[in-house]
Amino acid sequence: QSSLSDEHLTAVAARLEDEDEDVRLAALGILQAQSSLSDEYLTAVAARLGDEDEDVRKAALGILQAQSSLSDELLTAVVVRLGDEDEYVRWAISDVLQAQSSLSDEFLTAVVARLGDENRNVRAAALGVLQAQSSLSDEHLTAVAARLEDEDEDVRKAALGILQAQSSLSGELLTAVVARLGDENWNVRAAALGVLQAQSSLSDENLAAVAARLGDKDGDVRKAALGVLQAQSSLSDEHLAAVVVRLGDEDEYVRWAISDVLQAQSSLSDELLTAVVARLGDENRNVRAAAFGVLQAQSNLSGELLTAVAACLEDKDCYVRKAALRVLQAQSSLSDDHLAAVAARLGDKEWHVRWAALGVLQAQSSLSDEHLAAVAARLGDKDGDVRKAALGVLQAQSSLSDEHLAAVAARLGDKDGDVRKAALGILQAQSSLSGELLTAVAACPEDKGWDVRWAVLKFLQAQSSLSDDVLTALGLLLQSVSTSDLVEALLRRFKEFHPILLNGPVVEPSFKFLLRGSFEEQWSWYVIDKTSYVNMPEWVGSSSIDDRREYMDMVKRARQGIPSTGCNECDGNPLASSTIGEGSGSNVGVGSDGGAVDVDPVGAHEWAQGIWAEDWQENSLID
Repeated sequence: QSSLSDEHLTAVAARLEDEDEDVRLAALGILQAQSSLSDEYLTAVAARLGDEDEDVRKAALGILQAQSSLSDELLTAVVVRLGDEDEYVRWAISDVLQAQSSLSDEFLTAVVARLGDENRNVRAAALGVLQAQSSLSDEHLTAVAARLEDEDEDVRKAALGILQAQSSLSGELLTAVVARLGDENWNVRAAALGVLQAQSSLSDENLAAVAARLGDKDGDVRKAALGVLQAQSSLSDEHLAAVVVRLGDEDEYVRWAISDVLQAQSSLSDELLTAVVARLGDENRNVRAAAFGVLQAQSNLSGELLTAVAACLEDKDCYVRKAALRVLQAQSSLSDDHLAAVAARLGDKEWHVRWAALGVLQAQSSLSDEHLAAVAARLGDKDGDVRKAALGVLQAQSSLSDEHLAAVAARLGDKDGDVRKAALGILQAQSSLSGELLTAVAACPEDKGWDVRWAVLKFLQAQSSLSDDVLTALGLLLQSVSTSDLVEALLRRFKEFHPILLNGPVVEPSFKFLLRGSFEEQWSWYVIDKTSYVNMPEWVGSSSIDDRREYMDMVKRARQGIPSTGCNECDGNPLASSTIGEGSGSNVGVGSDGGAVDVDPVGAHEWAQGIWAEDWQENSLID
């Protein structure tokens, strides 16, 4: 029954004194099944903690462990049992006490008294109770620190665990902790370092003792010592010297942790950096890598140190060469000799080394012509990332010669879209470009990405004037649906474009472009004698024709492939396949005498079959 009356519970509690242990155990089972118990019944249960039968003691503890809080009277009975001969009971008692949110100083003093018990297990159980407390008085902490000299290593380690939980310790307590750094047991040494790492600040004397542990024979202790040093905002040269020595540690984690400690320092003395540079010659590539990591964090290395770093650019290990380049890239300035050594790596057989070398050069705003020539040569590199990095170097320069700009313009035809964009970005940044370069820009291959073509046209639109060659190259883009809107804007802006539009190699793409446009506006394109005209709402353009027949043949070729109107009467009629009158308003044709003829949009096909058909087909190109 989960809820018995007081009368029944009183009768059950009376059986806790029964001479038969099974009956006492059964009575405890009934009480444990109740949803709640009064202090009167819990007191009777606590009395069983001293029962001669082990199972009865354990059952009584089980009931007490299930209570969220216990009265001081009950806790007094519990504390007494910390010295129980049964190990299970001791640890269960410790669990009961640890479950309490807080214990009074009186109870804690009783627990501390158990720290001197001759039984190591009792001492350990008492320490477990104290460790669960968020704060302890100096008196109690002093009693805990006394256990740091305990003969049992587990007790010493447990005492350190309690001290580690404290936010700050007195100098006297820290001295006792530092003494444990020399403990014969590596677990205790590591635990002592854990206590020190939890402190907000440590004296130079204590840090010196910690740094001495960097040479500990146990790897975990060395790691723990590094943890303490990493937690410090700054370290003295003496401590850092001890750290640098460990860059050659056999443990990879220790080496990288050492590197982290050194990199965290805002600046290192030349003496320390010289010791780090000495590690660049270590036979272990991981040691060299750790040393490079330290040097990379320094932005102002001396010329002598940089020379030692630059020497590593000839290392047979490509990752060492790359690491050396990263150190050089981090420097605020480099001498010509160092830059020459970097430029030599542009021919490295490994692409990522060439890429890293370009990263160093990109940080320089003004490179010599010799270095720029070497960079420009990388624009033809087989690796796209290297080509893009080379463009990044050129973009970082304050000015570029026409020769270098021509090499950049050649990348507008690169197979890599990112490279094409980077090349265009450089050209767009120039205040002015020669006609030759503008022609190269306008000729950006049609089969490349639409975003590049779009950017090209926007760039050309921003120019104050364009040459005939540029305009011709631009006109060839008229056949692209994705760029025709921008080409149209250019067409309407540059009036000198009109003759080019109406004659030469641009006739065929112009036909398709104007045909599309006539769906939306009143456009006409016609020929009178040897002059070609385009009539748009805002202007009329014209161009002389050298050979009318050849010109009309080009137009007819342009008409090929354009879907027919679907009119059976007009099958095979070139005019019917190119005339777009329906829905476009009033259309204007030109007769053989050059006069204007109004054409009814709906009756255009019948009209086209009349006597004017031949002249119309030859004279009116788009209406």
